[in-house]
Amino acid sequence: MLKQTLVFLVLAAGAVSDLNAQAISERPAGVPPAKLAVLEKTGELIFALDRAASRATDAMVKIRGFKRDRRLKGWITEQSADGVRVSFVGSKGGAPTSVLYRVTISDDGDVVGVPEAMQDPIALTDEQSLQFKARTVGLENVDAPCSKFYNTVVLPRTTSEASWVVYALPGTKKTGVFPVGGSFRFEVDAAGESLISSRSFAKSCIELMGKANLAAFTLTHLLDPNPTEIHVFISLLSSTPIYVVTVENKAMWRVEQGKIKFVQTLGDKG
Repeated sequence: MLKQTLVFLVLAAGAVSDLNAQAISERPAGVPPAKLAVLEKTGELIFALDRAASRATDAMVKIRGFKRDRRLKGWITEQSADGVRVSFVGSKGGAPTSVLYRVTISDDGDVVGVPEAMQDPIALTDEQSLQFKARTVGLENVDAPCSKFYNTVVLPRTTSEASWVVYALPGTKKTGVFPVGGSFRFEVDAAGESLISSRSFAKSCIELMGKANLAAFTLTHLLDPNPTEIHVFISLLSSTPIYVVTVENKAMWRVEQGKIKFVQTLGDKG
């Protein structure tokens, strides 16, 4: 039986080409292309929103007093015509949670305009308030954490009646380290108050660690018959392809540049 282990694969360019050449259009039963397309889109959105929050934080630390501002409780991301607007929110004492700082990050990850420190805190809109409440519910339900701190991504809703989808992603300050284990997906009700469902993406706190001349990562995955949106996110974050072996159907997949491709079933003749 395959174990939940992490294997680092230093592949020469020729070896990667050989694996790419083995990719075929037929996928394992129960993994339709439409399902993979949704996972790809979700993983790309998680990456875009997480990158925006990270770049926004880097921009804000240049503002005097931001790092020492004890009012801060987190952030909200909102898609706009210019990219992603990131609002850092918080409060002091019994005051309502408000926008304290904000900046827009372009679709390419660049800062748009000048980061703002609100002279007077701006009250949250109803939608912002609900998003922040849902984010809080998600963080409160992280069990068996794999990091001392977590980043969050809240997906935008299509309607005001839709539930919230919150991703809790383990943070790290280590260069070249990309946590895979410890990521969670939470569905929270439209009011941002009650947890509807949750799932984890690994059974242990595994990490991908980049090394010199590393052409690709490879790892085993126990919980799904296909790679997940978290694999897409990590591949984009690390700028490195990931070969995922799904234990359930003994299949190998390649995740690269936001796309999931079936390579082969283990044991097949390539």
